[in-house]
Amino acid sequence: MATFKEKVMSEGNSRTIGDERSSYRIKSRDFISTSGDINAVQIKPNISVGGTTGITGLEVAPRIADGKTGNSVIAIKADPALKGTSGNITGGVVAVEANIDLGSDTSTRTIGADIAAFSTFLSLPSGCVHTVGLNTVMKVRTVNIAKWDGFLNIDDLNTGVTRTAAYSGGTAQYLIVYIGAVPYTIAMERNA
Repeated sequence: MATFKEKVMSEGNSRTIGDERSSYRIKSRDFISTSGDINAVQIKPNISVGGTTGITGLEVAPRIADGKTGNSVIAIKADPALKGTSGNITGGVVAVEANIDLGSDTSTRTIGADIAAFSTFLSLPSGCVHTVGLNTVMKVRTVNIAKWDGFLNIDDLNTGVTRTAAYSGGTAQYLIVYIGAVPYTIAMERNA
């Protein structure tokens, strides 16, 4: 049986494990537990001394080197799968779950910037030629077997993302949504 020998390279406080010929697999194995939950990978760095330090739990930045060609670049691929044709599950199937925990109900912290489950920006230089496709925040792929029931599922009316009446008195703005190559708009009423 072939064995994979780890190649470890150090640079400052960083360590590189593995080589360019193979991916580094973590917990790619069968689990035989019949109850409870399994957490394949857990990353919980903790700042334990006060100061101005920021912390990033996981940074993923695949790149193509300058002057080199390639195909697609995907930073994170979430692909939950139910294999075969049988075996029921009692819970849901979620590709990405983003929960923000800012402490207990008695927390007295001050947070000096936005709180967001997702944040994105596009850095597309003016000299970069993008000839096929669109630049959008999100893309819903062509139907494979089953269609989606809707675009968004909100648990109830107490989430803070809905209101009972439209804003009035201000100038409306419109979100741009493409279906195929055809642009559509969704009206947004600004609060006066």
